Order: sequence, then structure tokens, then C-alpha cells
Amino acid sequence: MRLTFTLLAMFLALGLWAQNINYFVEVRYLGWDGRGDQSGGPEYTFKIWARDNVDGSESGGQCFYSGDDVSGGGSNGNRTCSPGGSIFGSGVNIRSRFNTSATSLTFRTDAWEKDCDNDCDYEGSCYLGTIGDDDRAQCNPAGPGVSFRAAGLPPCQWNDFGVFQCGSFYYAVRVYWEWASAPSILTEPSPADNNLCAGASMPTFSVSTNSVNGHTLGRFFQWQVSTSTDCANAANWTNIAGATASSYTPSAISGTRLYRCLVTSNCSANFASNTTASQCTRVNVGPFNGANGGDNPPPIQAGVCGLTVLPGTSHSLGTLQPPAVGAINGLIGYAWTATGGSFSNTTQSTTTWTAPVVGGTYSIQVTYLDNCAQANAVSPICNVTVGAPDCDFIYVAPSGTDLTTCGGPTNPCRTLTSANGAMAKLSVSRNHIRMANG
Repeated sequence: MRLTFTLLAMFLALGLWAQNINYFVEVRYLGWDGRGDQSGGPEYTFKIWARDNVDGSESGGQCFYSGDDVSGGGSNGNRTCSPGGSIFGSGVNIRSRFNTSATSLTFRTDAWEKDCDNDCDYEGSCYLGTIGDDDRAQCNPAGPGVSFRAAGLPPCQWNDFGVFQCGSFYYAVRVYWEWASAPSILTEPSPADNNLCAGASMPTFSVSTNSVNGHTLGRFFQWQVSTSTDCANAANWTNIAGATASSYTPSAISGTRLYRCLVTSNCSANFASNTTASQCTRVNVGPFNGANGGDNPPPIQAGVCGLTVLPGTSHSLGTLQPPAVGAINGLIGYAWTATGGSFSNTTQSTTTWTAPVVGGTYSIQVTYLDNCAQANAVSPICNVTVGAPDCDFIYVAPSGTDLTTCGGPTNPCRTLTSANGAMAKLSVSRNHIRMANG
């Protein structure tokens, strides 16, 4: 017996939702109660279409029919139908839509017992009118609609609907849906700035996201850390192993670290799309002593460390400042010290050091003052050598002359290596060469 069955599924209108989705519809089951005349054997045909409450155009329309090898029928009850005579398997897709606000489906069906030879077209008469397809059922809509985004029907899984009836035919469908937009973060990590001392309890940061009809858009989380020291210019974010919950408590690492959380609405922990980054929070743990693999005190920022300068000359000194990696946040002040010379100020982040008039090597350091009970962090030593006064230099200039008396500020030598050049004038007391103007 020959049948054609036409199904159309259309989601019931629940209104447009702010977050768009992707969805997929599959037919899982087709059945018939076998009430036809069975004159050609108990075979039947289905056709299936679907539309949703946003896009009214139909999709589907595949021809599903049972082969002559299908047994049973009549009073033996329902039997399932296979597409193209093959096995259904997990389901047959009849509709896919992407980036849509649809919320509901409705089904249209057309099915019949097939007595004639054409598997996919209804024939009311064949074999010279002796028989014809019968028991035809056409429903539009066929059965109730499906509100697939309702509460209790979560995304990222197949949700089953049915069995629905049209005449003596039956069908069941399933719907898979997923978010097509990134979540909105409602609760940000707080507080934004945390200045702590070694031994203090570390804060726990949390995020939360928006939900629609009981379905949260925040499905997966990944906390990240950066060694940048200013959230406004943060870079070099790296994932923290195992930090994949909505809350995170960082370790007490000496120095400054920035933290944020990536949240995705994807069905897997893939943060390449549909992902929102939380606001940044800064954690500063003092003093800077390298604890737990953290930061050591940063060096003085100056071009004279390790060099030789003239007596009485002035030189700018500074400290590393955010957003530079390794800079110290949360300080209450600075204390500059040196074994010689003088400072323009001793309490600011920058200062000017004036070299002493007496030659020698001098050490400069800055102490980073904080509110912690532990000893303050102190910079590495910046050593500066103060050279001999001008009169103890051998001078050389392109305008000079290589005479036996050359080498003074007013009569420089012309070359370094000639017989009477500058290098020939070096001695224990005059052991530096200086380029003069001219």
C-alpha cells in the first residue's frame, strides 16, 4: 500500500527576543495506524516542511516512504517510516536557521497510503482506475506548535517534541538550539583596585551574565592574568590553568597582576566567538620581594648607572611607572639615598642627582614606601663613577695639533694614536680622554 505524508513544523510565536540564536530541526519518527485499504501492500509516504514565527518561508519537503519490505500494518499498530527507504538513524534535518530571533515552530503534514507506483506524488487513480492512493491526511498546521526556547528546554542539546497526530499519521521532531550572540556581563569583578600586603586574604572575583527565560548566556568561563600594571593599557593576557568557573581567587603573588574573565555563550569552551571579556581588576601585593614567583623591586630608570660622569654634573633619575611590566602600584612615597652627591628631592618618583666634586664610585638607591608591615622594597644599586676634573683629562679635537704640549682644553691633540697623539699623553693621574669642540 502506498502513502505520502507531508509534515510542516512552525514554532509558535512568543515575540522577538533580544539574543539571536541558531537552530536545527530533525524528524525523529513517522508512523501510521494502517487504516488504509492496503490493496497494494502496507506502504506509505510522508512529506515534511517547517517554518518559524520569524521566517514564514517553508523548508523541508523531503519524501519519506516505506519500502515493500515493511511488515505489519492494519490492526498491528503503528510502524515507522524511513527516508528514501533507508534507516532513520538519529534524525533527518528539515530546517536550519542562523542568527534568528525565532522562538517557535509549526508543522504542516501531507501523508497517504501508497497503492500506485509513484513513491513521492499522490495518485488518486492508477492501473486503469482499478486502485489509487488512499487514506490521505493533510494538516496545516499539523498538531500543536513547538516553543523550543521555553523554560526547561536548555540550549546545546536535542530537545524532543511529539508524538503529534494528523489523521491516521503520527510524527515526532527534535530541536537543537544555541546562542548566536555574546553574553552581557551583569556583575563585574570587584573591587577594581586591590592593594594588599603579604599574608593578607586574597579577594574572590566573580562574574554573572544575562539570562533569557531562565537560560543563561554565560555557559563557559576562562580567567586570564596579565603582567601589565594598568588596566587602561593591559596587554599580554594569558589563560590561568583550571580557572574556568564564574569565580576566581588569585594567588598572593608579589607585585602587580591584572585579572579578567572571558565568558562565552558557545556550546563548548571556545572563546573565539560569542565571547565577552569582563572588566579588568588590579591586584598589588607588597612588598616587592619575589614571593611566589612574583616581582622583585624594579631598578632605577637612569642612563648613568654603570657609567662615568664629570664632577658636579647633574643627572635625571626615575622609577618604573605603570603600565610598564614590573612597576609598583599602591605606594605612599619614595626615599632616595646615595653615598655621595645631592638630590633635587628625595621623596618623589623622579629626582635629579648632582655628582660630587671628588672623583670615585658612588652608589644610588631608591626605597619604595608602602603601608605594609614588612620591610620596604629597595631598588638594585645604581653605581656611578665620577671622573677626574677637567684639567686631568686629555682633550682631543679635529682642530687640534699633535704637538708634544697638546692635550689641554685649549690646545687639544688632533689624533689618538700618532706619536704625539692623545693616547701618548696618558698617565696614572691623567687617564681619561675627552672629545673637545672644534
